[in-house]
Amino acid sequence: MSSENVEVDAYAFTGSEPVYAPVVVVPEEPDGVQEASAKPVRGGVAFHPGAEALGQWRDVSRARPTKDADGPSVFGTYEVLERVGQGGFGDVYLCQDPDGLMVAVKTLHAQYAHVPSIKQGFAHEVQAAQRVSGRFTVPVIAADPGSDTPWMAVPYVAAPSLQELLEHCGKLDEPTVRGLGAGIAVALTAIHAQGIVHLDLKPGNVLLTADGPRVIDFGIAQIERLTEPRRGFAGTYAYASPEQLREQPAFTTASDVFSLGTVVARLALGHSPWGEGTATVVANIRAGRPELRGLPAGLQGVVRSCLHLDPARRPTPGEVAEALVPGAADGEVGPLLLSQEAQNLVAAHATMPATRFYKTLAYTSDTPEDASAVTRPLPTGDLAATVAEGAREDRDRRAVPSGDATTARAAGDLEARIHAWEREGDGRSMVQTRRECGVFLEEARARLGTAHPLTLRLRVSHAMLGFDQPGGVAHAEQVIREAAAHLGEGHPTVRDAYALLAVVKSNGAQ
Repeated sequence: MSSENVEVDAYAFTGSEPVYAPVVVVPEEPDGVQEASAKPVRGGVAFHPGAEALGQWRDVSRARPTKDADGPSVFGTYEVLERVGQGGFGDVYLCQDPDGLMVAVKTLHAQYAHVPSIKQGFAHEVQAAQRVSGRFTVPVIAADPGSDTPWMAVPYVAAPSLQELLEHCGKLDEPTVRGLGAGIAVALTAIHAQGIVHLDLKPGNVLLTADGPRVIDFGIAQIERLTEPRRGFAGTYAYASPEQLREQPAFTTASDVFSLGTVVARLALGHSPWGEGTATVVANIRAGRPELRGLPAGLQGVVRSCLHLDPARRPTPGEVAEALVPGAADGEVGPLLLSQEAQNLVAAHATMPATRFYKTLAYTSDTPEDASAVTRPLPTGDLAATVAEGAREDRDRRAVPSGDATTARAAGDLEARIHAWEREGDGRSMVQTRRECGVFLEEARARLGTAHPLTLRLRVSHAMLGFDQPGGVAHAEQVIREAAAHLGEGHPTVRDAYALLAVVKSNGAQ
């Protein structure tokens, strides 16, 4: 190594996986690194001052793009490296600017881009997100909501999500929870100051960097509501507020405070305070019955105040921050004291190539862990467990018609994917699960036929996931009756679907 050239380890984007390659970086100019240009990008904002808080996010060597003849090559001045995921409203691309700045560009799907109300709503949410700045947020640094393919760009942050932290480390100690919770609360204060209600605050939407948490995807839930109208619901059931579950047409910032209380409890307990399974979670949130045994005594008061059923009686994010870390409301949040295991996780993400951990940057409100078309998950909680249990029971009873070898292989393939999803665990939003269940249902109809037990179970699940839509409860009842005629009233799919429907109807759904 000398002052003129430096040997580094790098990864080349030559295929579906990054390829390790030793390179030598030789500076072309001796004057040092140039400052970021402030010139607007096609009507957007090229650089956001708040992005400076992200530390070394600009210090990324250039990478070669993965060629995709069917996809875009640029967004403004950002060169597309590759498409890394799909969200509920559009695609997500890993890109870089002429200086090598890595960004995640999120677009609006073509079917929505020409709907005036959706496009205007996208522009409104993006403009609001561009005004957000603060130590614990990831700002929108450029956007072009008026283009044929509306898009927005955020810096790529090489960091794990809190969901990944929980999966690797389990429950966290109280000082770490306090620091994380205070940082998230400070971020919510900045977000709410611009008139944005996040509506999908959860561990998967918070990144963990060396200097604290970063809240991402604020405003995305609002865009989801525009592109997937569902009578007002937005978010993820396990972290939703009671008013979200009541599908109110509008929400206050208190909804995010409820979600914050759930996140803090989840981090400290190592499990959800609302139980397991969609029906149980929904019922407990609506009734205000959190299970907080094992929560450190010092966190009991602030968590319970956040989880109050009455939004008007919940504290503000600033009050939560102050309760967790004195001085945090004024921005005085010290560095986190992470365990060695957590430090190793953060370091791994910071030193590996972007595509190795693309799931974090690709995440939107309904893709906590993106899956490919051949491994898409089935419905969450009780519904998925019912489908899986039904598959096992049918197999044990030899009740699945064997048909020819092709049909048997197709049924086995679908059952294997159900079992694979069952092991993944974390809940997903209703929009995503219903869409993905529909994909499986159409595949089952085509490959197995409409009367096959697996097709019937998938049809029940799909109908139950749409109970909140106009006429959804009546449609679900009809589908369950038809399934019962083939599977029997005692079949797990039929039995559990009726039980879940009873919970739904008791909460006023029509």
